[in-house]
Amino acid sequence: MTVLEAKDTIETHVAYLKYDPSYENEKLFIMTYVPEGKSIADGPLPRSNCVNHLQPVQIKNFRNLQSAPSFDQCGFALEKLQPAISPAEFENSDSVEDVFYPQVEKMLAKMFPNAAHIRMLEHQIRKRHQEFPVATGVPYQDLLPTTLVHIGKANHHSEEKPSTYTCVDFTPHSTAKTSIAAFDATPQQYRRLLAVNLWKSLQGPGNDWPLALCDCRTVDYKNEIVVQDIVYEDRFTENARVYPSAKHKWYWYNNLQEDEIIVFQQCDTEVEGGRGVPHTGFYNPNVPNDVTPRVSIELRAYIYFN
Repeated sequence: MTVLEAKDTIETHVAYLKYDPSYENEKLFIMTYVPEGKSIADGPLPRSNCVNHLQPVQIKNFRNLQSAPSFDQCGFALEKLQPAISPAEFENSDSVEDVFYPQVEKMLAKMFPNAAHIRMLEHQIRKRHQEFPVATGVPYQDLLPTTLVHIGKANHHSEEKPSTYTCVDFTPHSTAKTSIAAFDATPQQYRRLLAVNLWKSLQGPGNDWPLALCDCRTVDYKNEIVVQDIVYEDRFTENARVYPSAKHKWYWYNNLQEDEIIVFQQCDTEVEGGRGVPHTGFYNPNVPNDVTPRVSIELRAYIYFN
């Protein structure tokens, strides 16, 4: 367990999408498997056509802000939630769904008192291998921290079992499609649909490869967001990649406690473009090399308004 001094700013790097002229004519993609026997005119089919770019950024400690913006303003917030299960029990999906999901729903109902319905979509656990982000030459067994700035779902370092749902929640269109597939809820049945992600540390203060969040007010959604396909052998999903900008303002929460959970917006169907919060895991240079590797849980929920 490593508790850090509440410093104001961390200087580190995050992986944005680097602009390439080819993106004007072809959609971004990343393949989660090796496409054996497949090829294109210029040679074997690549695993991805994305070019990533490490960009230096300053990530401010949100706890130190004197006038902190609200969820409605910046797109994220820190909430109190004492789990009724132990950290070890989070490994059991039934315990998470039967015990923790109802707790999350009650917490979200307090955050959004005007909501008509709250539905939990899914969850997943991430564990950092001791060698990560260095490749070991063999596939990692666990889902690792995401290292790319994105909106929606991104699985780049593990052969994660794909979701049942073929769309992810970062645009109003894909949010509505997932709503129909998962909950049989059509746009005619609600006035507004808010999709949120929740992120919680399961290994103490959570300062190893923590979560960084970009203030949505600093993002140009028309010019800085690019849709990407994530291709499985039998399905595909989408997420959004993000171009760098000097206007982006990044934040994190240091020393996350057992009773704290981060809530951030993935899509609001009332807002053009959805206003999802770009986010990523990041290397924290202020923690010692022998720190307990990150273990975290992330969940997704749909909040309906009549």
